[in-house]
Amino acid sequence: MTSQYPYAKVTFAFPQLNWNPMKDLPDFDPFLDVNWMDLLGLARVDSTLNKVGPGMFLPLSRQIAQYEAELKRPAPALSKFLQFATAKISDEAYANIQRRHLNRQAIDALVEMLKTAATLGINSPWEKYLNFPAFAVSKFQHAIRLGLHESSALDILDIGAGPGHFAFVCDYFGHRCLALDKELDPYVPGLDRHLYHDLCEIFGVETMTQKVRRGVRLELPHRFDRVTCWMGNFHCEYDFESGPVGKLTDWSADDWRFFLSDLKENVMKEKFELHFQITPMTNAHSLAYLKSLSQAGNPDRYLFVFDETTQF
Repeated sequence: MTSQYPYAKVTFAFPQLNWNPMKDLPDFDPFLDVNWMDLLGLARVDSTLNKVGPGMFLPLSRQIAQYEAELKRPAPALSKFLQFATAKISDEAYANIQRRHLNRQAIDALVEMLKTAATLGINSPWEKYLNFPAFAVSKFQHAIRLGLHESSALDILDIGAGPGHFAFVCDYFGHRCLALDKELDPYVPGLDRHLYHDLCEIFGVETMTQKVRRGVRLELPHRFDRVTCWMGNFHCEYDFESGPVGKLTDWSADDWRFFLSDLKENVMKEKFELHFQITPMTNAHSLAYLKSLSQAGNPDRYLFVFDETTQF
């Protein structure tokens, strides 16, 4: 194995923002009917929302300016990327998405959804991704780690692409990225699109809808040099037949062997790399199997790397 994967001990410095909508949002208020008290209540129980919440409501250019100001000395390459994003996406176009997904009706729907989701241990709302720098910057750092900033154009498949931040970064570096995710229905009454669809569209990334299923081969338009997955949870499934809370089941080692073999045989080019950072696993045998195969990464943090030499 000749390539190197620089995953060792990299940390991110995200600005710590105070959650005070009346202070932080004095001149940008297209959401006059937002139930602030409910939103503040969510912020107290959801650490992610408490951290990135105010930025969700700011114009995109102000999100980026505030982020860079908090960092004080952002790396030139990162500043160039953020400037590119500001130039590509107008504040008004971004505000149209914010108005659809952060109005009173949307926030009320979010509150109700999280009341149920909390019983499953899920309490991090999709709306957090409207804080662009808080999530795009981490994907920018992933791309740097993978050497995408200095590589010739690659075909990249991003599994569980969600709002499309990583695909947006890949496009910025001149690669061809296909953002793959399952179909998601909007949870806001009256909307016909999920937030992920709106964000992928405004980022201009290529998308494809397909759910990754155990024992089912992927059907894709062409082969790829890289496959990535950042905090994917396709390997976790909830069985609600046992009750309203549901029972979590994780892929077996055989399920992973089928999936990875299918990628190698039917999805990837002759030379390839697979980079998977997945949500914590409950199946000890599956975890041991992936650890035994991973060429690099950080298996203790569920970050695995495979390539064409890996024997699945």
